[in-house]
Amino acid sequence: MGSHSKGRFKACTEDRISGLPNEILCHILSFLETDVVVKTSFLSHRWKNVWTKAPTITLWDFDYRNSFYRDRFGEFVDHVLLSHGSSDIHTFQLHCSEFEDDSRFDAWICAAVERNVVELEFSVPCYLCEESRMDWEDWLYEFPRSLYMCKTLVVLKLRLLSVITITPTLDCFPSLKVLHLTICHTDTDSMEKLISCCPVLEDLIIVGSLQEFSYLEFIISALKLKSLLIYLEPFSRDYKYDIFVNINAPNLENFEIVDEVLATYYLKN
Repeated sequence: MGSHSKGRFKACTEDRISGLPNEILCHILSFLETDVVVKTSFLSHRWKNVWTKAPTITLWDFDYRNSFYRDRFGEFVDHVLLSHGSSDIHTFQLHCSEFEDDSRFDAWICAAVERNVVELEFSVPCYLCEESRMDWEDWLYEFPRSLYMCKTLVVLKLRLLSVITITPTLDCFPSLKVLHLTICHTDTDSMEKLISCCPVLEDLIIVGSLQEFSYLEFIISALKLKSLLIYLEPFSRDYKYDIFVNINAPNLENFEIVDEVLATYYLKN
C-alpha cells in the first residue's frame, strides 16, 4: 500500500469526535435520550465519564411497563442522578406512566432542583387513573416544596392528571418565565393557585380536558404575561359546556385560542 493510500486510510479511521473538548461532547449528548447517552460510556476509556457531565437528562419509562421493569426504571433513574454527582443539570425531563412510588418520584424532582435545573419537564404517573384509585383525593399531586423555591428554574412543563399546590408563600418560582400545563382533569382552583405563584411569568400554555364538567370558570392573573395559548378539549361532543375565562394580563401581546367548545373570554387590561 502506497504512502498516499495509507494517509487516506488513517484519515478515514481517525476518531476525531473523541478528540473534541468535553464541553462540545456534552452538548452533542444533550440531544439524545439518556438511556442512549449512558451507553456511550462503553465506547472507550475516553468516554467512560463524559455522559455524567451532560447538561440534559431525558428519561422515559416506555420500555419499563410491567412491574419487574418498572423497578428497573427506578434503579436506572437513581443511577443517572447519582452518577451526575453535584454537576449542574440544565434540562431535566422525566416521564413516568406507571411509577407508583411518590416519595421516590419527589426525590428525583428535588435532585434536579438541587443541581440548579433551568428547564424542568415531567409527567405525573398515570397510575392515579386506575379504577381502584378513582376517588377525587387520589387524583391530586402535591409538588415538593423545594420546587416552589427554585431560583434557577425558568421553564416548567407539566403533564398532570390534576394540580394541587401548597398555600403560596413569598418568593415562589422567582425566575419562572415559561409555564406549559397539560392537564387531563381540569381543576380551576389548582391552576389559579399555580399561576398566581409565578410573579415573572411571560409565556403560558394551558391544554386541558374538560371531562364531564358542564360549567367551568377560572381566572388567569399574570401581570407580566406576554403570550397565552389555551386549548380546551371536550370529554364528549354531546355535552353542552359553559366556559368562562377571565384574563388579567395588562402586558399580553399574543393570545391564541384553540377550542373545540364554545367559551367566553374576558380580557382585563
